[in-house]
Amino acid sequence: MSLRERALGWRRDATASAISKLFPYEVTENSFPLDDIRTYAEDGYGIIMVYNHLTKSDHVRAAAVIVDEVEAVKTRRIASPIALHQVKMLAKLLGRVGKVELLPVVTNDTREKFKEEGKKLPPLREQAKMAKDYMQSGVEVLREGGVLAVAPQIGRRSALGEPEGKVIERFLSEFDDGRIVFLFVGLGITGVRDYSEEGIDGYNVRKHYSVTFGRPMTRVELEITANDSRTTVDNIVFKELAKVVPPEYASAGRASQT
Repeated sequence: MSLRERALGWRRDATASAISKLFPYEVTENSFPLDDIRTYAEDGYGIIMVYNHLTKSDHVRAAAVIVDEVEAVKTRRIASPIALHQVKMLAKLLGRVGKVELLPVVTNDTREKFKEEGKKLPPLREQAKMAKDYMQSGVEVLREGGVLAVAPQIGRRSALGEPEGKVIERFLSEFDDGRIVFLFVGLGITGVRDYSEEGIDGYNVRKHYSVTFGRPMTRVELEITANDSRTTVDNIVFKELAKVVPPEYASAGRASQT
């Protein structure tokens, strides 16, 4: 391991430790063992970590969790798309300190938020460039054996709901690398039964989170499963997420929390 990699690993450890104090979590007893995902990481597979998005701190929580739990990714690139309207000081600071590449994109929630606040969206050309940069950077990270953390709900929601289009399938269509593995991560807040309660969608500093890991699936396995089931990759992703998110969160419904 090079000196640079050692320094990055130390920095990630320190940042993950600090984040875990601000945003403590506990892995549930229902979690699938991480032995397989650790082996995939050691073998150089790119990891797409798919998680449910319920609060403003999920991006940093998800990155800290995988650094804490999977040794091999500490020195790899970690990236995450983030809605443009959520690119704020705290997110940028934590991303910079923890060396997590935040990739801004314009979502429907961004459009709603900008309209609500009377702001102008970036020109369409710039929005298209953001989307292209996200795709290109995400592909690079995965090909280098890094981690791409994705919330397929495309925004904070008070329930898991249903796929809003083919987010994952569209991303996979950009490249044909088979050395990709999906890690499904269910996030919850200890003691919360109703995720539509006011204030739940904030940062929740020092509130304890539950983290449940699902069974990893390679890209090939995921695509075969979708094909055999005559459905989309995104539907299978949501089906796997439904197994690991809190039961109260898995209930049907969609609540926008921009």
